[in-house]
Amino acid sequence: MFDPTMQLGFGMMRLPLQNGEIDIDHVNRMVDLYMERGYRYFDTAYFYHDSKSEGVMKTCVVDRKPRESVLLADKMPLYSVKETADCEKFFTEQLRRTGAGYFDYYMMHALSAKYEEAVRKFGVWFYIRQLKKQGLIRKAGFSFHDKPEVLEKYLSTLKDVDFVQLQINYLDWDCPNNRAREMYEIARRHGVEIIVMEPVRGGSLATLSTPAQKMLKSACSSDSVASWAIRFCASLDGVSSVLSGMSSIAQVEDNSRTMNNIQPLSEDEFALLDRVATVIRATPTIGCTRCKYCIEECPQKIEIDRAIGLVNHVKRYGSTAGSWGAEGLIEQAKKCIECELCQPRCPQNIDIIKALKELVK
Repeated sequence: MFDPTMQLGFGMMRLPLQNGEIDIDHVNRMVDLYMERGYRYFDTAYFYHDSKSEGVMKTCVVDRKPRESVLLADKMPLYSVKETADCEKFFTEQLRRTGAGYFDYYMMHALSAKYEEAVRKFGVWFYIRQLKKQGLIRKAGFSFHDKPEVLEKYLSTLKDVDFVQLQINYLDWDCPNNRAREMYEIARRHGVEIIVMEPVRGGSLATLSTPAQKMLKSACSSDSVASWAIRFCASLDGVSSVLSGMSSIAQVEDNSRTMNNIQPLSEDEFALLDRVATVIRATPTIGCTRCKYCIEECPQKIEIDRAIGLVNHVKRYGSTAGSWGAEGLIEQAKKCIECELCQPRCPQNIDIIKALKELVK
């Protein structure tokens, strides 16, 4: 039986900003409301928010709430592990940054085939399992971005995996590029706990095209568009937490209201979302989830996620009208020097340089 207080997870990767800095007062109010609604699972990572997210977890959660009242999740930054000693270096720093004392959930971050050598050569998984034996973490797992075949390989070869964090949403469910259903079914066969990330796909499933919105509103005019995406994931067996990167009080309100009054989707509603996904795919957009991993490597500091968002806006609506800061984003895109440092960091395998060129064009 899963813990109901983690059914809605608070992802600390898209926190509210004010004048370019994380708005701590706003985050405090979000955390308080989230916990008042009965939830306590907070997720962060080493590089979120230009490596400031773990510190925000300390300031807004650990320093303000009893440690036993919250569940904290963090991640080993696989892409920065270059030698065995890095494992201890990063974990020690994460304990210091968060003030957590221990992590309830700890994972290898964004595991894929390209990190297989690092996992084996530098003993990352062995190190994480030792942390569990020492009581410094409670559950060990990994977040995943790759093909189902790779997930099957890792779950078949790694020992003592407690959970996996998978990108699941109704748009990716039967998408041939993402194959979320297959990955969900693999995790179920292996009997591991499933935590869902990107249920609203970086917010894109909260801002649908007019035809797609009308389909959902005709089924239930009072429910938000985003709530359908949350309900889809929460309706899946074996899912312990639906993780939402919330950016405002309004999002905490909507998500907690949806989860507190959760109604599993009926067969007809599953079928409706399948039709909505077909409508969304009819307008081909770039599958950016606004994780911002690419920006950390960009020497030009281009707001790549917003630039790609503008490309998608034009694809959906035919112009830049209604998109804030369009001219500035186009000027940023022109500064791309095609160094390709961003490419390896993208978990969605987007051709970022091509996307920026498309925006300029």
